[in-house]
Amino acid sequence: RITQHVREQNWTAIGIDFVIVVVGVFIGTQVSNWNADRVDQQVETRLLHELQSDVAADVEEMEVVLQSAEGRVLASSVLLEASGIPFRHSFEETVTGMYSFPEPLVRRRLAETERPTFAPGADLLIYTHYLRRLLDGNRHTYNAIVNTGSVRLIADSTLARQIQAYYAHVDDNRELERYLSTVRDRLEGAMQDAGLSRTGVHSLPEISRAIRATPRLAATISDTRGVALYHWGATLVLQDEGRQLVE
Repeated sequence: RITQHVREQNWTAIGIDFVIVVVGVFIGTQVSNWNADRVDQQVETRLLHELQSDVAADVEEMEVVLQSAEGRVLASSVLLEASGIPFRHSFEETVTGMYSFPEPLVRRRLAETERPTFAPGADLLIYTHYLRRLLDGNRHTYNAIVNTGSVRLIADSTLARQIQAYYAHVDDNRELERYLSTVRDRLEGAMQDAGLSRTGVHSLPEISRAIRATPRLAATISDTRGVALYHWGATLVLQDEGRQLVE
């Protein structure tokens, strides 16, 4: 039609045709953009829902990690006390003072949860050595977001940064847990030096005598307690960060 109007030099009609074409292209572009935005919003909603499920699973898993760390701290504390080996600070003093974890968060946790207990005759060395549970981390959705560049789809930039910070802290926690494995290996070596078997059943008096007679074992149990306390505090802070994300 435009060509026909040019030949006829119908400039009014040409102008109208031009406007129609421009408006049509504009509307088509807007519709295409609207569809793309709608798809992005749908993907964002799905990703955030999956992330929420992943982080919620982490929070539940960290509860088990905390209980495990509390058990290690208690078992190692009982062994050191029974052996007459002092340690500098209490549970709360170490976590909030020496390690500087948030005092309100620590106190709330200690007030709301029961401390673990051990049955009479329990092999506390086994608990010190084996009672541990590590955070596996549910990061399939986050890895997919990073690998596909889908972080841009999260419209709330503050939320996007919080998600990135959370998973960076998960990585830090995993690094700490790798160090825990090193401490456990050192404890096993010290046990063997003291004539204690990880598969044997040892009474508290027997373990206490071995600890007093073996400085390396005493030092390693003290280190185990300190690392367990730090692990507990770091996991508690990470769990609180996860809860805030889920909410």
